[in-house]
Amino acid sequence: MQRNIRRSLRLEFQGKTLEENYALGDFYLDGDLADTDFHIFSSEHGFMGLFPMGKRRFRMIASNPLSRPSKDTEPALEELQKI
Repeated sequence: MQRNIRRSLRLEFQGKTLEENYALGDFYLDGDLADTDFHIFSSEHGFMGLFPMGKRRFRMIASNPLSRPSKDTEPALEELQKI
């Protein structure tokens, strides 16, 4: 959409495209993390966020996944556990 707006206004894109990959998964988590709080972790490898969904279930999003995902694949459980 933005590209069409810029094109119709004859504005050039001054920045650069930044390609990033993420891992996304929903899972049950055993441990000491509160399942009522949002958790975010950061390191030299990137970040990981855990979003509570109730009853010890979380949605995880993490930058820099171990594999090269595509829109048609999902990360394996083993990869999510390693992250």
